[in-house]
Amino acid sequence: MALLRLERLSFAYHRRQVLADVDLSMEQGEVLALLGPNGSGKTTLLKLILGLLKPSRGSVLLHGRDIRTIPRRELARMVAYVPQVHKESFAYRVCDVVLMGRLPHSAFFARYSEKDRLIADEALEKLGIGHLAERPYTEVSGGERQLALIARAMAQGAGTFIMDEPTNGLDYGNQLRLLERLKSLARTGYTVIFSTHHPDHAMAVADRVVMMGQGRIIRDGAACETVTPASLRELYNVDVRLYSVAEGVRVCVPAVRLGNDSREHEGYGHHVGSR
Repeated sequence: MALLRLERLSFAYHRRQVLADVDLSMEQGEVLALLGPNGSGKTTLLKLILGLLKPSRGSVLLHGRDIRTIPRRELARMVAYVPQVHKESFAYRVCDVVLMGRLPHSAFFARYSEKDRLIADEALEKLGIGHLAERPYTEVSGGERQLALIARAMAQGAGTFIMDEPTNGLDYGNQLRLLERLKSLARTGYTVIFSTHHPDHAMAVADRVVMMGQGRIIRDGAACETVTPASLRELYNVDVRLYSVAEGVRVCVPAVRLGNDSREHEGYGHHVGSR
């Protein structure tokens, strides 16, 4: 049985069709990247998986159960949402932000237990940010805040993480470090679904890439087979080239020098041709 299955999933905002007949399934431990331009339906799809929106047609099945039948607290113990990095209004400690992930396991207004604190500490240590536990969340870097949000999702006890553009707003170094953390999570059995605008990120991390356009899936398959110059031209209406710069590492570059009409690109590495 698939961990997650979407069956003919459709959604409309005020009669404007946003998603149409999306069929998709995922297995445990898989990393799936949703790649597509603005307005293609990526965020709406993630909200439907989280149960934040009600589909106009179709269903979302988690472990074979329609998520509309799963109580919210139980669903929160199965699926965790990791938002884009943000700035808290209050100076919570990093450990307090992570402890919030234990709320689905606690009675209302109950104090955090010693077990909750141990789980939060373990999540921080696994992500290499245990030394930040007592620091104000508002004073750590964007990359560290994003890792704290992932630690909160781990403390939540969910096996599936939903991430909407997780590298948005991060500097280049923190983007790479975050992508490496995503790969590490998958190696330990977590399932990750993330949306992105960056083909490079999809190729670097995802086992599978789903390309979306105008509310539909237009391509779905292994990253190495799905992300091609031809598919990116179809998706974004731009010409690009893919280069292998190291073993297992591919990058996407414009096929034309910006500000120049020339179609020649002085690239480096091994050119991956159009398919």
